[in-house]
Amino acid sequence: MFGTDEETIKKYEDSLIVMDSLKGHFDSSDLRVFVEELVKRAQNGVLVIADAGQFFHLNKTDKLIEHELSMPSRFDINLKRFCVFHRKDFNILTEGQRQKLVNHHGQVLMVEDK
Repeated sequence: MFGTDEETIKKYEDSLIVMDSLKGHFDSSDLRVFVEELVKRAQNGVLVIADAGQFFHLNKTDKLIEHELSMPSRFDINLKRFCVFHRKDFNILTEGQRQKLVNHHGQVLMVEDK
């Protein structure tokens, strides 16, 4: 369990970075450079959890497919990337688009409301 004391906070303050997916996907031309710098500083690598929801919210599913397929399936740096889709959003895509994403990434994590 995490403590609330100042020492514990100091220990983890550089370990978690939260970025708005709108900024990360659409507004940041230096995102790759930023991630590469994080990987250089990280002792155990970097985990990116990328929420694809903004593409659906902005009706940019074609951009989503283009963006996802432009990313490597595997990285040659110490980085793991999970692309997260809500099932309702994922089902908006055509069967062909869904298959392209699954084939490119190997696996897809989808969130579903109860």
